Amino acid sequence: MTGIETFVNFDVGASPEEVEHVQGAFADAGVAAEVSDQPYSLVASGRVEAVDAFVVVATTATSGFLGAFAAKAGSDAYELFKRLIARLRTARSADGGRLEIIIRGESEGPDIFIGPNTPDSALGQLLTSPLPPAPSGMLEYDGASGRWRDADAS
Repeated sequence: MTGIETFVNFDVGASPEEVEHVQGAFADAGVAAEVSDQPYSLVASGRVEAVDAFVVVATTATSGFLGAFAAKAGSDAYELFKRLIARLRTARSADGGRLEIIIRGESEGPDIFIGPNTPDSALGQLLTSPLPPAPSGMLEYDGASGRWRDADAS
């Protein structure tokens, strides 16, 4: 996928092995990504704080990052995105696959919080449905309704 610059940071820094794992995950998904071992503070960036999170920053809008996946042929896009998220969740063995992931568009769009319990079907919705409004600046998946919603709507 071209045209999207993607930067990946860890919440508390990363080992060389973790950086390599994440670089491989993005490369396998066809996304050029610069992976940094330096920590990224969500608080310092003026947004919601998350613990044990990856921050994936796309220099275009969040919808542009998701749209790059959606532009791939049908189920291929969903499988690539699902596989990317699964590999990111296992990048830190100490986290036991429970890592939180935040997709952030630097120019516009809400942050998307993908928690460890976010189902694969929710990932598919990100590629096929318009993002709902998020006055708080963060979307999260609501398992009860089966939809993405503003993080402050609970």
